[in-house]
Amino acid sequence: MGPLRALVLTAGCVATAARAADRVEITHTAMGTTFRIMLYAEASAPAAAAAGRAFAEMDAVEAALSDYRSDSAIARLGAAAGGAALPVSPLTAEALRAARRFAEETQGAFDPTVAPVVQLWRAARASGRLPPADAARAAFALVGWRELEVGEQTARLARVGMRLDLGGIGKGFACDRALASLRGAGFARALVAAGGDHAAGDPPPGELGWRIRIDESGPVLTVSRCGVSTSGDSVQHADIGGRRYSHIIDPRTGRPVEGMGFVTVIAENATASDALATALSVLGPEAGLALATRRPATRARIRWRAGAETRTVTTPGFDTPTVPDMFRFLPGTVEVTLAGRPFTTYRYANSDGTPLRRPFFSPVLADDGTPVTADQLTAGGDHPHHRSLWVGHGDVNGTDHWGTNDRTPGGPRQLPRGLPVVEGNA
Repeated sequence: MGPLRALVLTAGCVATAARAADRVEITHTAMGTTFRIMLYAEASAPAAAAAGRAFAEMDAVEAALSDYRSDSAIARLGAAAGGAALPVSPLTAEALRAARRFAEETQGAFDPTVAPVVQLWRAARASGRLPPADAARAAFALVGWRELEVGEQTARLARVGMRLDLGGIGKGFACDRALASLRGAGFARALVAAGGDHAAGDPPPGELGWRIRIDESGPVLTVSRCGVSTSGDSVQHADIGGRRYSHIIDPRTGRPVEGMGFVTVIAENATASDALATALSVLGPEAGLALATRRPATRARIRWRAGAETRTVTTPGFDTPTVPDMFRFLPGTVEVTLAGRPFTTYRYANSDGTPLRRPFFSPVLADDGTPVTADQLTAGGDHPHHRSLWVGHGDVNGTDHWGTNDRTPGGPRQLPRGLPVVEGNA
């Protein structure tokens, strides 16, 4: 993932003294970028200590996965390529298994063995000259994710000259490790951001999620308990001979991606969103959108250049607040009517892909008939139709549920009036 920046919009202030639900924000430099931790805590000192442990996780990831360090775990694997398997740490094995899994899922659009080609094009970007054809062919011949072998705590590259580059997954992986550390320390309301990669924990107090503006032309996303990653060539690219070559390499051809602007992916965690943002950049709008649409708990926005024109496509419900472990979006929309007013909403299934018991959902209303707002009700708990009760940011909210559950702020309670079941046509 390149050093893209996404603006995180949050309520509250940076905590400097003990006060309920203060926002603490701390930064740390690692992996060639600035990591930010934002969390909510009653006291700043314990939060700062927890953030320090989370930053140590990031440093450990950098020590294992950096392709700029000759002493990293993946550099040692490259130096031993073609030989026997080497022992690796649990952290390294976890990252390599994830990389290989996404390579298989994307049929090679993401490939952690693309390093020889990446290194060749880094030199081209620095020199302003295209790589020699024979060097490009030789580098491309060393790419092949199937030849990365990963055991429980061992790993091996099958052929001499192979190298690893986990730049398309490493920062997301580091964000996830840091967020898990914060959660383990009791700070679940947290967001970890590194350039274009974000690992979102539980929402800020009184909010449906963390608000992230992905780029100047994109919407503000409201997310929680998921990963968000944006990849693109706005910062890292080479202009050679009047053409723009992205820093992202298509592992299937050995050539840089051309024509892609921004790809943003929302997925189950930042490791997944990081790898998939890279893969969708390679696949392009049609195949990329198809992959994101059929994949559970995944949404995407793809922006690309078609001549002088810039085009954008998204999966259904891309900018709708994200409440993971609850439901997934299906293609198409539903038109419903409430109090004589038309609304458009999306179709859903459970997050495991199984159909909801009721195919559409009904608005949650207050006593005066207006929709309940996001700060009055949030996600959580189980109920018969969805895995949790959700209230969105628009005019159509919730389900045919008549109360809230024990994870709603203030505890379970009965809503002030019954809810009409309003269904539409798919």
